[in-house]
Amino acid sequence: MDSRKVAELKGFVQLCESNPAILHLPEMAFFRTWLQSMGAKLPPSSPKSHCQGECPCGPPPKSKASPTEPPPSATPESDESELEEDLEGVIEPDTDEPQEMGDPDVEVTEEMMDMANDKKIQAIDALGEGDLQKALTLFTEAIKLNPCVAIMYAKRASVYIQMQKPNAAIRDCDRAIQINPDSAQPYKWRGKAHRLLGHWEDAARDLATACKLDYDDDANALQKEVQPKAMEFTVTKRGGRKLLYNGYAYTFDRMKDGITYWRCEERGRCGGRLKTVNDILHGVPLTHSHRPDPSRVVVLKTVQKMKERASNTGEITSSIIQNCTSNFPLEATGSLPKKESLYRMIRRQRKFTDGTKMTDYFGSCEEGRDLF
Repeated sequence: MDSRKVAELKGFVQLCESNPAILHLPEMAFFRTWLQSMGAKLPPSSPKSHCQGECPCGPPPKSKASPTEPPPSATPESDESELEEDLEGVIEPDTDEPQEMGDPDVEVTEEMMDMANDKKIQAIDALGEGDLQKALTLFTEAIKLNPCVAIMYAKRASVYIQMQKPNAAIRDCDRAIQINPDSAQPYKWRGKAHRLLGHWEDAARDLATACKLDYDDDANALQKEVQPKAMEFTVTKRGGRKLLYNGYAYTFDRMKDGITYWRCEERGRCGGRLKTVNDILHGVPLTHSHRPDPSRVVVLKTVQKMKERASNTGEITSSIIQNCTSNFPLEATGSLPKKESLYRMIRRQRKFTDGTKMTDYFGSCEEGRDLF
């Protein structure tokens, strides 16, 4: 049996233990049915936790008069405002059937090329008149006549963007990049599509590529908008900063002439580098020698949220873990620290907030490596 799959399953079970509400998500209906068919008894959808202290498992307190932690408080208003800001301009994904792409194996004659070019000109005129549906139809006809021209797909993608259909635009841009990976336009429109979907890292990467291939003021302005949302900063166990971007984690290297230099946390085997100015990406990151690890980045972000809630709210520990893992992706559960480690991390964070040095708690603690 694949050990990686076993580890993922084990992580998922641990996640369910720390947050039983996951079992009641709509997409988990098949799992609930299987569990019940095996005679399992599921916990209620909104269980009332008896644990008022820091212990992950233990008897309920004898008296309610002196809980070890204050009752959970509501999500800070700042969290809600940040969420609203992050979702500004984000739309629901389109679910239309895939559009016609033309036959890539068709033999294109000179007459078909001329006809396709005429259709393209008519489509551009229709765009100028604001008739998006007509422009879409004409670009599609042009693509069917000459399906091997990247700019045709990029032009149609621009129409889909205006029609608020980002997934359709992404399909067109994917085809255009497949035909000509050195064309800037498909990256620009795919970046805009990812922006509409709230895919900040994908948007930042595509827009940066577009500007690198052929600088464009519009793409550059949008890139500056999405980059702060694509990058996140967490705190290391020694109180330093760690930068998360495009599935990679970077640690601080040095600062010179107002530029902050970052290097991949896998510094022993990877030459990946990144530069920022005032926490904004500066230039194009250097290539890594390994694949990105989105699961680790998700875990780092989740742990950071737990630490912030531990420092800024009076929530009980079990509530912090449940709230911060409620939308945790199933594919990353194998990378999530054990529940007991999360409890200890939250306790340490609260002691650190009270003025104790964080390094005092990590000097003899192996879990620090897992959590940070």
